[in-house]
Amino acid sequence: MPDPEPIHPPTPVSPTVQSARSFAIGAPEIAPHAFTFLNSFCTTILTTAIFFLTKNAYDFSRTMNFALAVLLGVTYIVGAKFAGPTIRWTLRTIPGSSSRGILAILMVALTVLCIIPLAVQRLWPGSGTWPIWVVIGVYSPLTGVLWPLVESFIAGGKRGRRLVRSMGLWNVNWSSAGAIASIACAPLVAGYPLEGMAMLGGIHLASVIFLRFFPPNPAPHGDGSHEPHPPHYAALLVAFRMLLPASYVASSALMPLLPTLTENLNVVPVLHTVITAIYLATRSLTFLGFQFLRGWHGRWWPAIVCPTLLIVGFAFVVFAGRSADAFGAAAGWTSLIGGLIAFGVGMAGIYSAALYYAMEVGNAQVDAGGAHETLIGVGYTIGPALGLGAALAIDAGRLAPGAFEPVVLSGVALVVVAVAVVVGARVRRETRLK
Repeated sequence: MPDPEPIHPPTPVSPTVQSARSFAIGAPEIAPHAFTFLNSFCTTILTTAIFFLTKNAYDFSRTMNFALAVLLGVTYIVGAKFAGPTIRWTLRTIPGSSSRGILAILMVALTVLCIIPLAVQRLWPGSGTWPIWVVIGVYSPLTGVLWPLVESFIAGGKRGRRLVRSMGLWNVNWSSAGAIASIACAPLVAGYPLEGMAMLGGIHLASVIFLRFFPPNPAPHGDGSHEPHPPHYAALLVAFRMLLPASYVASSALMPLLPTLTENLNVVPVLHTVITAIYLATRSLTFLGFQFLRGWHGRWWPAIVCPTLLIVGFAFVVFAGRSADAFGAAAGWTSLIGGLIAFGVGMAGIYSAALYYAMEVGNAQVDAGGAHETLIGVGYTIGPALGLGAALAIDAGRLAPGAFEPVVLSGVALVVVAVAVVVGARVRRETRLK
């Protein structure tokens, strides 16, 4: 996603190309952004709101949703780690191949995957839940190839401030598509989840029309380090790159839990994904604010405020049900909505800062290639693994049912706080030197 929130890395993957042209020459700038919007509309639902779909279509339990989230994370690691080498190998060894052609093939593959669950239900009723496991197991790694490749078209031929602006606006684009998707798909997820999923395949396929405006391959990436930056920007980059995967641990633990939370709060099914849209819309607005407001540039306070908002928001969301039991429905709703807003601000702030400093410092100094994307994938796996472990322990009778929320919150908090402590120590050290 992109996202999850999968799922697109802040460091672009640049395939080897023999010749390329910039979008200013080859096509309108609108084409890659339109392509991004349509595909983000789909991938947000199938990587973030998928847990509402599985609950309504297959009656997934909390345990099964967390298991599906673990599968999503593990397979994304595979896709992210091998995306760059696979693309480079294809361009190098297959005559006539191009990055644009790879995107077209991906669209066809994603379309077929979206249709499979509905087709299986119609042709072999009562065949079980295996289609959704197969679909997510293949869909997730393919998006691990899709988004780095799209990002290379967005960033190609740009450098310095132009590169920073372009990537910032791209973040607003894909994140707003996700928020709109969560609201638009609500009636389908509630009443026709598999039909809605098949419609997403149609959107994937329709996005191919914009590929005709793409050059065969992206222009070579510019170097963001051409413009001077303060020395402490390198330290800020390290800090936010540490916080980035930790934030994914929190978000990937939270998303599979939302269907159970909304059910406990007696939210009608048609509003389930609208609840998710609160988080996604907040994230998109925060991206927009970080893009146009410059007062945070070079400052250390976001490295403290953002992870604090992240963990506090997570806690309020996780304990929304208990707040409702103790203080009434209004308290539960306030805890849920307020928590999602705080969580969205913290998540987007960390991501925006990590991307900004990566662009300012320059990829040549900090590019970890596929390793960085893999690290994010590890975050997507650890989060739901914590929830799955707690859910399995409760199912086996080793933990009391009421222990789920404290155990998951403690696990996520341990990861985020541990990273925040290291970052905090760096903040103190750097501010003393100023």
